[in-house]
Amino acid sequence: MSVTPDVWPDTPSLLTIVRERARTTADRPFLVEVGGRTVSFAELEAEATAWAAGLHRLGVCRGDVVCSMQATSASGIALWLGACALGAIDAGIAVSYRGGLLRELLEKATVLVVDGDLLDRVTPLLPELADLRAIVLTGTASVAGDARITTAAEVLAPGSNPDLVMADPQPWDIGCLTHTSGTTGPSKGVLLPWGHLYAFATALFDPATLGPDEVFYSPMPMNHVAQRVQTYLMGLTGGRVVLRNAFSASEYWSDIRRHGATLTNVSVGARILWNAQPRPDDAENPLRRALMSPLLPEYQEFGERFGLEVQTMFGSTEVGLPIVSDGPAPYARTSGRVNSRFPHFEVRLVDEHDRPVQVGTPGELVVRTAVPWTLNRGYLGRPEASLEAWRNGWFHTGDMLVVDEDGWYSFADRVTDSIRRRGENVSSWEVERVIGTQPDVGEAAVVGVESSTWGEQDVLAVVVPTVDSSLDPTDLVRRLGEALPSFMVPRYVRVVDALPRSEATLRVQKGVLRAHGIDEDTWDREASR
Repeated sequence: MSVTPDVWPDTPSLLTIVRERARTTADRPFLVEVGGRTVSFAELEAEATAWAAGLHRLGVCRGDVVCSMQATSASGIALWLGACALGAIDAGIAVSYRGGLLRELLEKATVLVVDGDLLDRVTPLLPELADLRAIVLTGTASVAGDARITTAAEVLAPGSNPDLVMADPQPWDIGCLTHTSGTTGPSKGVLLPWGHLYAFATALFDPATLGPDEVFYSPMPMNHVAQRVQTYLMGLTGGRVVLRNAFSASEYWSDIRRHGATLTNVSVGARILWNAQPRPDDAENPLRRALMSPLLPEYQEFGERFGLEVQTMFGSTEVGLPIVSDGPAPYARTSGRVNSRFPHFEVRLVDEHDRPVQVGTPGELVVRTAVPWTLNRGYLGRPEASLEAWRNGWFHTGDMLVVDEDGWYSFADRVTDSIRRRGENVSSWEVERVIGTQPDVGEAAVVGVESSTWGEQDVLAVVVPTVDSSLDPTDLVRRLGEALPSFMVPRYVRVVDALPRSEATLRVQKGVLRAHGIDEDTWDREASR
């Protein structure tokens, strides 16, 4: 497609939008913290400006990395926009990081803004972080130890900034840095320009179908790209965002009703909500539409039970959402069709030599767009990884998909997640799907482990049981044998309290599961015979 003005609309950054709405609808609420503050557009602009001025006095300038390690809050959104006003790069870090992994994420940082309660995580690392100019503490913790440590109150206090220049970010300017999930290796910092974030946000729900009365319930950590783009979408529509730091099953529906939420993303927590005991008033809530990826097998019943429309999508931090359903999906396996709206994605499924595969054949999803700056700008400090992903003019996602005759795409597996067992290729996704339908299973992840018998791999299922259930691996595998081909039935089952998840996208870290392998608590089907 040729890029002409009609396919290249105005793509204002969230900062630009907030500034404009602060002038036209200054007192309109925009950010609502569950149990905390409600912040208007004007208040957000003022706080973002204060952060920009304070960071500038700390020496932050264009291209510097400002890391933030704190719970989701309106202040975190303001810090993000304030850093962007200087041309700096905001990078969220999950509050659970510590030790060497945290040090690696901070190596390129100029400033770290961190919750004071987490300072003990940072202090041991400071001798190795000579380039870190300042550590800004939020909350009530006291300053001690290192001369670089200061407080948010001091940074935000009015001061002199004679040479401060704050411009409106352009589509090619970096909107934030988000770390990849690390499902198959170390996390990488993805540089996301504002044009990409705009395309990502507007793919969630078609903005033409939304209005200023929308309320997006967003129970996501601040470092998650979904939190950023869901906030961005509501900025575009003039709606509100309800901020909660993480999904809470016990508070979910009370939050929805109390705040009048009309939109949400249930990709994290859908199974838990579905498995909860049905109530007569389940459908008595204000939600109209919910995103769910992947779809539950019972997604249609989910929509009927809770009185809402379920939509689905497929994407990643690096490419946004090139596959969307834009309405109800025809069957549970699908992730949608090619997103035909801005930025006009081009999608292919290819083999290991980048040759297109036939309809119905799994292939790696590769993506490009007709509009510049609407995909990622590579990985920070990782030029080799950037070149490898962007080879032959297409971004390679590492995801295996299948497309049917009607253009509906379905996720098959990660390129590195296929399991080779006794001459057969096993899709871990397929096995997980069936395990997830079992009534005593809350979540499951399937990986391949080395087979000492067959020289290829055996299937390991790592399973989180539902609350108050006593999951019996013998009985589970018996039921799976009735639902799966024999070569897909797991040999090993390990029952755990929770699956390891990445901090950026909350995807299951299958590399961690593979590295853990088989232990003394792992049930072995062969040994039980």
